[in-house]
Amino acid sequence: MTTEADHPIRKRIRLAHDSYKQRCAYFVTVCAHEKQCLMSTIEGQSVVLKKCGEIARSAWLDLPNRFAGLALDEYIVMPNHLHGILSFVGAGLARPSSATKPGNELSLPNIMRVFKSVSTVEMNRAFRMPGFVLWQRSYFDHIIRDAEDHVNHQRYILENPARWAAKQPAFRRVSSLE
Repeated sequence: MTTEADHPIRKRIRLAHDSYKQRCAYFVTVCAHEKQCLMSTIEGQSVVLKKCGEIARSAWLDLPNRFAGLALDEYIVMPNHLHGILSFVGAGLARPSSATKPGNELSLPNIMRVFKSVSTVEMNRAFRMPGFVLWQRSYFDHIIRDAEDHVNHQRYILENPARWAAKQPAFRRVSSLE
């Protein structure tokens, strides 16, 4: 039998006073489970997607079809994580059908839940590995505060492959899915 003392205390990583429904932009990072490098490889400064990375990219690009008022900005699928910028805009830009899907209220937690769920289900289907855990439990987010902050995060995303290549071989945890 386990007790509360057996489990680590997780600190709250979300702002308690924020509903994450603001009409603004968010920078997010979601990491692969156990930081396995199963989504892409870095060749020079180019990202070459593996099958799992193609699935993640497809699920990411489909998010505006699932959420009224969501616009995607820069994103990148790295070997063991994905960075992206999501913007919440007026609902008039989305197809009406996307606004009526149950559970698809425009909020960052809902968007990330759907992204992780859809990409995991598709990956499990593609590799015939039911129950395989694709993503870590949570994700990192940052509310983009102004135009300069937005440009800095766009630059961070675009320069990520070069930073990755400079850190090699530190991140060589490869999955058995290759």
